[in-house]
Amino acid sequence: MIFDRWLKTRENWIVAVLAVLSFGILDLLVVLGYGYAFDVLVLLIGFLAGMFLAHLISSPLSESFVRRFGAWKRIVATAVGLVSVLAIALIGSYMIGSPVLLSEEYGPPGAFVFGIALGFGSQLRRSLSPPYPTTPEEDQEANKADLRLMFVVAGTVAGLFALAFAAYVLFEYVAAPLIRYFAQ
Repeated sequence: MIFDRWLKTRENWIVAVLAVLSFGILDLLVVLGYGYAFDVLVLLIGFLAGMFLAHLISSPLSESFVRRFGAWKRIVATAVGLVSVLAIALIGSYMIGSPVLLSEEYGPPGAFVFGIALGFGSQLRRSLSPPYPTTPEEDQEANKADLRLMFVVAGTVAGLFALAFAAYVLFEYVAAPLIRYFAQ
């Protein structure tokens, strides 16, 4: 199954959970009528599409890539990822006839092309350069760091939700009635 190959580490699971949360929040903001939330949602969809395309392309190439470039594989993988981001962004903006950066006129198409470029380049670099070999002690320390990161991210997300909810409640039930009372 494809998820067995993508979601191997805690870091991958954390990214997957954050992506689902981000999509949920952006969907809610789009439903509420925020235009830029739609552009960001399109950017994330393009990012995931680019990652998926790069994963499909890099799977058969990774072994020959490691054999061909040897010790330079990480540097070459980074260069290939960067060049692919720039190439996709330039070719995509030429094909759709709009700038890749967000603007009033061309927001969603440019955001989609930019998302594909970023997702493709980052996943291609990650897939072509294998991870460094580690010792069991380093793995244990990395697991502890991943757990700390997960707690920090979860605490930050919970704190932001609490702040947003508190701001909404204060404005809706305290500030708005006071403004209406003094406006009369």
